[in-house]
Amino acid sequence: KLLVFTLQNGGLKPLDDLATCAGCEINFGNAWRSHIPTVLVLKYGFTRRGAQRFVGALDHATQSVLVRSQQMIGSGELEHMTRILATGDIHALDQLHVKRFHPRADLSRLLPRDPRTEENVRVNLVVTAERQFQLWKNGQPLGNVSIDTIDIVIAIWREMQDRHLDDDAEPIVGVPKWSSETAVRNLR
Repeated sequence: KLLVFTLQNGGLKPLDDLATCAGCEINFGNAWRSHIPTVLVLKYGFTRRGAQRFVGALDHATQSVLVRSQQMIGSGELEHMTRILATGDIHALDQLHVKRFHPRADLSRLLPRDPRTEENVRVNLVVTAERQFQLWKNGQPLGNVSIDTIDIVIAIWREMQDRHLDDDAEPIVGVPKWSSETAVRNLR
């Protein structure tokens, strides 16, 4: 009964406790850590790269004693993620994503309002002379961003390029057509 309840409601600690009572040594954390990206891609529309980065940012026992203590009592982020996936709680997934996915955390911290809702706003990712990655708004630096943010933004940009140039699909609405495919190849 406890196993069925745990599978329906999520949780790693109860699974670890059941395994311990049965005399088994199983690392459910690593098993879930490798399974969660697939679920995020198939069920919630994440990209594979984004899902792996997000799950990789969830609590690791090597980060601190506090993180390990939270895991031991069943209140770590990975434990929370198993509950989110078991119950389908989109709001909790969104909150955890804002907190732990570096690109979203960076952009949410530096851009509290969506720049697309404002008029005459230009947002850029910049590499400074000191080799720092920064987010700029209307020519003014807002703050530093992580390399993960740059990597994900470039990956999304390349996906959008490919989708825009796909001969079988229509160009993306609201995006002007490219002058030529040669220009796009040069940008890659």
